[in-house]
Amino acid sequence: MSQGQGSFEALPETPKEPPTAPSGLTASGITINAFNISWTENPEPDVIGYNVYLNDTKQNTSYVTSTSYSFSNAEPETSYSVGVSAINIYGMESAVTTINVMTLAEPEEPPPTEPDKHLHVNGAGDYLISPAMMYDEIRMDYIYQARGSASLQYHFDARDAETTSGRPFLYSPGDEGVESISGIGTLTVNGVEVSNGTDFIKPDERLDLIAKLNSPITGPITFFTRYTFIQSVRADVFRITILNAGNIVADYDMSTGTVEDQSGNGNHATLVGGTWVST
Repeated sequence: MSQGQGSFEALPETPKEPPTAPSGLTASGITINAFNISWTENPEPDVIGYNVYLNDTKQNTSYVTSTSYSFSNAEPETSYSVGVSAINIYGMESAVTTINVMTLAEPEEPPPTEPDKHLHVNGAGDYLISPAMMYDEIRMDYIYQARGSASLQYHFDARDAETTSGRPFLYSPGDEGVESISGIGTLTVNGVEVSNGTDFIKPDERLDLIAKLNSPITGPITFFTRYTFIQSVRADVFRITILNAGNIVADYDMSTGTVEDQSGNGNHATLVGGTWVST
């Protein structure tokens, strides 16, 4: 600049066109009530920020200077129109680029589950009897409960009015004392093989009892009482399974709340008395 004279740099002309609309707008991190959006940075050097719209309503109070934005407090399973525009230093705004974003649905509440059940037999007339079938193994999962009695208490009895000889049975001589078994090849209680004339059934202890016969027989089995329906056992019963040659022929799972055969063989039992208890 010379004395008395001045030179001035010309201001750039205001552009005639606003910025181009942002490109690459995508949504991510979509949940039931939130989502994120991002887009590609505008190529124009005079772009100073962006406006973000939700259903045509501007969300930002000052220009967004990054290329991403997060939304929260959305409604589940709702479609939103989301838009972004670019702003240049002259305050000119581009066209709005929009996409639709659908939030996720709320997960369905699982139906309430029925509590597991077990069967309680009262030792005073309650019992369960299977139909006649061929079998060589009896498995019982139950808790034998003391009932303050010195009388015999039958855990199971495969005899009936027509056939008593050679049929298996197991009884306790009251709450304490040695158990008696008959017609059973091997008997295990909680994984331990036991023998006749020993005290192997303890009151109030959960028992996994497996009685294996020497050979298959055919007939019904009465559980928790004598075949004449006296001298009963008080117990909480969880499962009874009857097998032949390693194959299940009847399966009474008490958690189902029935004494129907769960094996699919149709050997449904009959329950007399008994109380279903939620576990």
